[in-house]
Amino acid sequence: MANPGGCWYEIKGWLIAFLAAAFLILASTPVFSDGGNPVVRIEPIESTVPVDQSVTVSVMIDDASDLGGFQFDLFYSSTTVAVDEARLGDFLGSAERLTITIGPKIDNDAGKVTFGAAGYGSSQGPNGTGALALITFTGLDVGVSDLQLQRVWVVDKAGNPQTYTVEDGSIEVSGPTAITLSSFVARSSAGGSVRRGTSFAWSWLGLAGLLASLMGRLIWIK
Repeated sequence: MANPGGCWYEIKGWLIAFLAAAFLILASTPVFSDGGNPVVRIEPIESTVPVDQSVTVSVMIDDASDLGGFQFDLFYSSTTVAVDEARLGDFLGSAERLTITIGPKIDNDAGKVTFGAAGYGSSQGPNGTGALALITFTGLDVGVSDLQLQRVWVVDKAGNPQTYTVEDGSIEVSGPTAITLSSFVARSSAGGSVRRGTSFAWSWLGLAGLLASLMGRLIWIK
């Protein structure tokens, strides 16, 4: 007659082995923060810059937890804007940790900049919200360039990768500033009759020329 107790011992031994293996697997798996996942985003979401002028945007992180390092690729339109520089923001080193930068690697032909940094030291990494990097662009031609974050890498102090979400942005490059002279009113010297002039749109260069010509004479509309 078979011994039912022996069967239970075999099942019990198998169960213990299974639970031990599961414990080892869980112990070796990175543990993420119980808070919200970090958000890596462009700030401001929408920027505007004239042609041949510069604007700086920030790559921000929200809900960081014991931040140890980061890296990202930022893609943009190479015909609309160009990257002048990328530099480290003040957040990674804000917890009295030393920092080392990775890059930047700027490829304005391809419309891509790669940048990153890591912190080291005995203190905990920073928590919360702050600027990871500052990117300066120059407007090349009128249009809109998307700013797309890709291949983002965020780790804690121990090197464990953290899950995250991304929020992209954009830059609009505008043309020369235009000033509109609308329905100007002039009074004649003889009578006091009022004529309403035609509306004109002037660039700043055209306006400067008009003002220069008016300095030596008065124009009356009869």
